Amino acid sequence: MTAVNEKSLEQLQFFLEDQFGMVLEKYMADGRGYIVQLREALQQNDLKAMADIAHPFKSTSKQIGADAVASIAEEIELNARRGQELAYGDLIERFPAALDEVEDFLRAYMENTVAG
Repeated sequence: MTAVNEKSLEQLQFFLEDQFGMVLEKYMADGRGYIVQLREALQQNDLKAMADIAHPFKSTSKQIGADAVASIAEEIELNARRGQELAYGDLIERFPAALDEVEDFLRAYMENTVAG
């Protein structure tokens, strides 16, 4: 399984045209911030905040085809909204490696398609 679903990414590129590169850069820049916010919400045991933070992270990840990242965010969002006890810290700590893979893929993709 690749870090990013290329079909989703290609569809996004088609619709965004010139803004595509900017959207990917913003996604990569914002990803680490979401992780920091999730960690802070977890420390405060604030499930509502965790769900609210995970939601846009999930949605944006799905749009660019970062399915593994979207899946983690969705699991956090759904369980936090239900008030479920879960090892949220373990889930949150899966994000950095998943994001690294996505970012590596996106940078290579941009070099090969946007710049080329």
